[in-house]
Amino acid sequence: MNIDERLEALTMNLELASRDIHDLQAAIQQDAENIRALSVIAKAQSESIKSLETR
Repeated sequence: MNIDERLEALTMNLELASRDIHDLQAAIQQDAENIRALSVIAKAQSESIKSLETR
């Protein structure tokens, strides 16, 4: 394997790593949105339970 082939292989690996990082960032963003939505639901449920307990 000559230097040009090695450079090409490294470039390809960096491009793949960059895509993987981008995909992970998108997954993390989706997870964060889901967690926020779940926290809103949990807060509403908690307030509903507190309301029922005070009756």
